[in-house]
Amino acid sequence: MTQSLALADRLRPMAGKVTIWRAEAERIRLIAMEASERSTADPAVLEGIEETAGALYKEIEQFRLLLDETVKASPNAAGELAEIDDALRLMLMEITELGTQMYSIHSRVA
Repeated sequence: MTQSLALADRLRPMAGKVTIWRAEAERIRLIAMEASERSTADPAVLEGIEETAGALYKEIEQFRLLLDETVKASPNAAGELAEIDDALRLMLMEITELGTQMYSIHSRVA
């Protein structure tokens, strides 16, 4: 198997993970909306959001390492894969923002 094919095999699952992370961001958005309506945020939920953001950050770092390898093997392919990197980073920003909103709600209650 060539280096390019090996990299493609390692990167292919990442596209599917974008869908999973989008669903997770949507789930957190709904939780944040409920917390806003109730004007209360459960500390355990806040901790879970932090863990989710941390897991997504690790995912981004792993993807970035693979993307760097891909750039060396095929700059064109790497350019196409940059969309995945962008999508993951946007979801991390969204989840982080939702967590910040929920911490704000929690600190008003406390």
